[in-house]
Amino acid sequence: DEGNRHGAQKNGEWLARRHVVWEEFLKTSYHKNRHALLDGAGGRMLTVGGDSLVEIPFSGEDVIVTKTENPLDLRSPSFILDAPSGKLFASDHKTGEVSIYDPEKRRWSDVDKTAHSDEYHGAAYTYSERGGLLSFGGYGHYRAKNGIRKYDLERGVWDTLKVTGDRFEPRSGIHTLKGFDPNKIFLAGGHGNETGKQEFGFEAYHDIWEFDAQTLTLRKIADFGEHVPGFRFHHIISLPDEKVFYCLGGDYNTVPTEIQIYEVRLEPLAIRPVGRAEEIKSYAWGARMVFDSTTRRLILMHSELRENSDILEASFYSLDYPPLTAIAPAAIEARGTDKVWVVAIIVFLVAAAVGLGVWVVRRRETVSFTPRRRVR
Repeated sequence: DEGNRHGAQKNGEWLARRHVVWEEFLKTSYHKNRHALLDGAGGRMLTVGGDSLVEIPFSGEDVIVTKTENPLDLRSPSFILDAPSGKLFASDHKTGEVSIYDPEKRRWSDVDKTAHSDEYHGAAYTYSERGGLLSFGGYGHYRAKNGIRKYDLERGVWDTLKVTGDRFEPRSGIHTLKGFDPNKIFLAGGHGNETGKQEFGFEAYHDIWEFDAQTLTLRKIADFGEHVPGFRFHHIISLPDEKVFYCLGGDYNTVPTEIQIYEVRLEPLAIRPVGRAEEIKSYAWGARMVFDSTTRRLILMHSELRENSDILEASFYSLDYPPLTAIAPAAIEARGTDKVWVVAIIVFLVAAAVGLGVWVVRRRETVSFTPRRRVR
């Protein structure tokens, strides 16, 4: 329980601190034209771009560079890494064109340039063995979309699915997450409105939906924006085994900005801040999280563009699972190796108390004292 973790130590460190305070454990850098993917199952960051894939282990071990046989032929790619299968997909988030990476041949598949569409801008993508490659929402022709599509790997085309259930407001910029059931996928947030028309202005959503990839049904299961005034989440992950979400909240266009992690449970709906809020020197929407299943840590990454350079400096922070609600800073920062200071403070307080007692006794010899009078 929380009480035991707060009281436990290891090598002089209060273990509770690891569940509250983000600890920086890794720094690295990559070119701004490369795309960074976090792989919790593999304990690594993968950057993709040009004619190579670069693996950067969270453990700090040697970086692995894999040269591809051909460059990726997409102008504005979004990447989908399915950690369980190791499959890597790239989809142009403006045209919907798809290329698939073959790790054995180290090749990207050819792209059919005749089958593109301009309605995939800002669409969200996900892949699973049961559901296949799916896209959700998007934007095109000054309108947000609410379609759900599945990519036919053999025909090389997107098919719009006939979905039943709750109505999904048109939107782009959706977050996709693993469902608590293998057949299901969670959708969270995005930007849009009831009509989808940009002329009416777009708002940020803070809801969670569940899509069943087998029955093609969509169900709205939570809207937690109302529970945290001013809250705006920028990234969200799910832990199916724990049946819990962790979302990253913060301002949208402020640098530096303060970010806070929130824990969301569905039955019953509950949301609470966990971990200590942290200030970062980049936009909150650029920060990302992942759960490292090997070390059982939440990993937070944010990148900052090096001054007068095309290089991004990436910083990694960890928080032991499960994260706890922040406690008093003095308790968080305490260390077992600081016992000498604790003893010194106790001695000082005892001495002060004794001195105060002597002063009061002497004071009583010269002045009258009643319970109503406060001795200062």
